[in-house]
Parts: sequence; C-alpha cells; structure tokens
Amino acid sequence: MQVDTNERINLIEDALYKLTINVDNLTKNINNFHNEMSEFKEEMSEFKDEMSEFKDEMSEFKKETIKDRRNMNKQWGDLANKFGTLVEDIVLPSAIPLIKRYFNSKATTSMPRLHRKIDGREGEFDLVIADEGKLFLFEVKSSFYREYLNDFIENIKGFKELFPEYKDKQIISIFASLSLNNKAVKELTDKNIYAMAYKEWDYMDLLNFNDIKMSDFKA
Repeated sequence: MQVDTNERINLIEDALYKLTINVDNLTKNINNFHNEMSEFKEEMSEFKDEMSEFKDEMSEFKKETIKDRRNMNKQWGDLANKFGTLVEDIVLPSAIPLIKRYFNSKATTSMPRLHRKIDGREGEFDLVIADEGKLFLFEVKSSFYREYLNDFIENIKGFKELFPEYKDKQIISIFASLSLNNKAVKELTDKNIYAMAYKEWDYMDLLNFNDIKMSDFKA
C-alpha cells in the first residue's frame, strides 16, 4: 500500500514537473510572440509612415504634373494663336470628343475653314462638324469681343442660305477661344451659344453646357 502511494506521489510530482516545464515553455512562447508582435507593430508603424510620405510625394507629383500640363497647354495655345492655327491645333482635336460626350453625336464630317460665296452673299466658318441630324458651327477666336459675337450671329442666320444642303439639320453654335471670362460666358449664354475654352488651362470644355437647352437651337 505504501509503495502504491509513493508511486502515485512520484507520478504526480513528475506530472507537475512536466506541467511546470510546459508552462515555462508556453510563457516563453507567449513572450516571444508578444515581442514579435511588438516588432511587427513597429514595422507596420514605420511602413505606415513611409506610405504616408509616399502619398504626400505622389500628391505633390500630381500637382506638379497638372501645373506642367496647364503651362504646356497655355504655351501651346499661345503658339497656335501666334501662327494662326488655333482651329487645326487646338479646337478641332478637342471639338469632336466634346460633341460626342455632350451631345452623343456621331460626327460624320468635319470641315475646317468652310467658305462659300453665292450671288454676292459670302460666309466663312472656322469649323463645321456635321452628323446625321445636327450641324455644329464653330467660331474660333483668340479672345472674346462683342463684335466677334455679333458677326458670328449674323453668319449663323445666313448659313442655310449659303449651304442649303444642310437646311434640315439642327444648328448648334459654339464660340471657341483659349480662355473666356465669366462675363463672356454669360453673353454667349444669353445668345444661346455654347462657350468652349480651356478649363483652368487643363482641358477644353463647354463652360455653359448646363445653362443652355437644346430646344433653343431649333433652326
């Protein structure tokens, strides 16, 4: 009986010893894991800081890129204006994508510097773009003056007499320039003419599209 008791005690002591060893190992593992997690947390914090710096750098790079593009657009516009190629270099490449986007137009014909003279009556348009149902008449100037607007309106009135082949098309008039201030845009809007110009020297756009109703352009 005494032997059995001693054996049991020995077994219990052995089990307690092993348990102590296991607890020590578990404690060490937990401590190691805690240390590793602390290191990982520090690394993630450093990574977060690096990503924040990278984000700031990318933001600055984006700002510089936009600034450079705007400066380039302005310089390109000045050169085109100087050499008289505003229509070909600036307006025409932007006009077709614009009318497709805003008017869902499938342009079939573009005619820069369209001119015709009939029975003493004469008219010239810087750019005319036609699709199946609409006709887009562009007046292109380096700057805006009221006399330019008045001349454009007179040309619009006489267009279908000079070009009867387009008599069934709806006329949409667009005054295009490198830059248009708010006063010029308002004057154009009052005459139901779209104002096309660089938006903050970033890209060419219709500045008063939402202020004009298509119904105003019934020919």
